Amino acid sequence: MSDTPSIDFTSRDFTSIRQDMLARASLTIPEWTTRDPADFGVLLVELVAFVGDSLSYYLDRSAYEAFLSTAVRRESVLYIADMLDYRPTPRAPATVAVTFNRAAGHSGAITVPAGTIVSTSTAGGDIPVKFQTDTTLSIAGIANSGVVMATEGLTKLDEPLGSSVGVSNMQFVLQYVGVYESSVQLFVAEGVLDVNGVPALVEWNQVARLITEDTNGAVFSVRTGADGSTYIVLGDGVHGRIPSTNTRLFATYRYGVGGAGNVGAGALTILDQSVDGIGNVTNVLAAAGAADAESIESMRISIPNSLGAQDRAVTVMDYRSLALKVNGVVKANSNWTAAVPPAVSTTVNITIAPNTPTVPTTALKADVEAYVEARAIAGWSVSMINPFYTPMRVTMNLNVLPQYVQAWVVAEVTAAVEALLAYDKQDFAQRFRVGDVYRAILAVEGVDYADIILLAHPAGTGVMDRVAAWNEIFIPGAITMQTVTGGITGS
Repeated sequence: MSDTPSIDFTSRDFTSIRQDMLARASLTIPEWTTRDPADFGVLLVELVAFVGDSLSYYLDRSAYEAFLSTAVRRESVLYIADMLDYRPTPRAPATVAVTFNRAAGHSGAITVPAGTIVSTSTAGGDIPVKFQTDTTLSIAGIANSGVVMATEGLTKLDEPLGSSVGVSNMQFVLQYVGVYESSVQLFVAEGVLDVNGVPALVEWNQVARLITEDTNGAVFSVRTGADGSTYIVLGDGVHGRIPSTNTRLFATYRYGVGGAGNVGAGALTILDQSVDGIGNVTNVLAAAGAADAESIESMRISIPNSLGAQDRAVTVMDYRSLALKVNGVVKANSNWTAAVPPAVSTTVNITIAPNTPTVPTTALKADVEAYVEARAIAGWSVSMINPFYTPMRVTMNLNVLPQYVQAWVVAEVTAAVEALLAYDKQDFAQRFRVGDVYRAILAVEGVDYADIILLAHPAGTGVMDRVAAWNEIFIPGAITMQTVTGGITGS
């Protein structure tokens, strides 16, 4: 029929679907003319329009989850990372030096066993953060105290995982959440039989990627899901060995609170089990090194950057891409130092950053250097350079709309500017734009106008876009208001 209205497939909201259905009804049922909301026919149309609106929403959300730039569920981003062979940086435990003090009236040598648990106070209903000592501490009879390093988290020993069913890619979930992936050990009962006919436990090796292993490799990998559950993944008989059917498996690992483990100085005051001769414990320095698993925002940056090289380094930027494939590296960059004739070798400088704005450990830098050099052009060498974290200062004059509380708006503006400099949104050599700062400020409810009078690093002056150096990352510095006018003052 020539007068039949065309279907607009972009009409996917409630109002549009309702209008299209009623327009169609006017042609097919011309005698039905009422459009009263109380009419039963209109009610049915609106119910169908509501269902169509809901289905359209879910279809859109499902489509968004398929793309790294629009996905909001951690599970979706982890699937994308796995598909693109990117290992998100896992959570890391804090470490701290713990002082054990001798009890009054006690004399003689004291032994504090390795694995002794100390924790923060539960006053006020706080959940305690627990640390275990790394080694045995011996306090001589003439000493009043001793110091030993401790690591956050508790150790689960020889957790039974079940038995092998002899199939490819077996997965076993660990009992506790919050597992530190690097601590996971797998033991398989395939060793020499004892007098009772029980096979000894043989430790298998943890690897980052099973696909790089050979058929007979006694290896496993570890993956952490979006819900915090941790899985041990075994091979397929081509890449990594499959344990024989009915072989028992056991796991030992550490689990803890991640980033919350960076407790302050003096926070560890509770000795969870009695140690003969010890009166009290404390930590003189704050704990450090803890980090949560890599955030979604960080992965949005790191995953595309890691795809520039396919297991070889040809261009300078390939070195950055390869560095990002090393477990524990969240951000990386590279540049090069050309050889001076007649020399032909070239040095590539690589800088890396972990999932907190700290200097990477010597072990992590060594892992990156070894991984990259094995894939580098002959004659090219690698030099690891520490990153610089530069706090950016922003000073402004702010005017608040009359009906808003001044202090509240100031706090929201400060938070908005700091969010622009959040670590998981920054990268090496990134530009910090004046325009972005203005947009963030003006988006805060209650702001009338603002005038930025300083945007610079600690020693800088003036207002202009700032570009980080190749091995520099901007972090929040002092966000201050030179003047604040308007709004409601006082409490």
